[in-house]
Amino acid sequence: MVVFVADARRRERPRGPTIAAYVLASVLADVGFAVTLAVGMVVVAVNGRLSGPEVGASVAFAVLFVMRVATVVTAVRSRSGLRRLYGLPRRLLNRVLRRRRDGPVDLTAADELYEAIQVLRRRPAAALPAAVLALGMEAAGIGMLWAVLGAVHSPHDLALAIVAYAISVLFTIVGFLPGGLGVVEVSLGAVLVSFGSPVGEAAAAVALYRLVELWLPALVGAAVFRRLRRAGRLP
Repeated sequence: MVVFVADARRRERPRGPTIAAYVLASVLADVGFAVTLAVGMVVVAVNGRLSGPEVGASVAFAVLFVMRVATVVTAVRSRSGLRRLYGLPRRLLNRVLRRRRDGPVDLTAADELYEAIQVLRRRPAAALPAAVLALGMEAAGIGMLWAVLGAVHSPHDLALAIVAYAISVLFTIVGFLPGGLGVVEVSLGAVLVSFGSPVGEAAAAVALYRLVELWLPALVGAAVFRRLRRAGRLP
């Protein structure tokens, strides 16, 4: 969000709509993935392949998802409630460390988020195209993985593509390293093997999928970032 806000400042545009757009994109992306994850977990459970790591990662995502939704709901209902929510982590930290308050909490971010949410509240229909696109991106991700499995001649029915995609994105979100490096590869490979893919084909599918899903976009993004920075459009 920092990059978008900085760009809005350079273009002399208000911060509120920029923050609102970012918040909307983040929440809708979470909603779209939550639907995909729910379908994937049902398929895994029905097939008797639901494991502990998948359950733990799903719970971690659910907690993050609930926290984001709660923040947005609070922002819709009350400015003062959102301010209290923003100040909660610092109050809890002070209580755990048994220290006195060390000055007022900066609530500028809370006020900006409140104003941004009000922009969305006044024009709820404007969020519909973004919602459709969020679901479309999930469908495109599933289709990409399905095509990758077919390219390496691995079993590739739709149910497997949904499950494998949901698991890969899930561990991308909850993984400690950027892009879920390492964790995604292991978890995705394990899912493919558990559904009957030979180890060699599963490894090839994981390598090809991560190439087109992570590394190629990262290289393009790095090149664009460098170009924009040279042009003075990024700090």
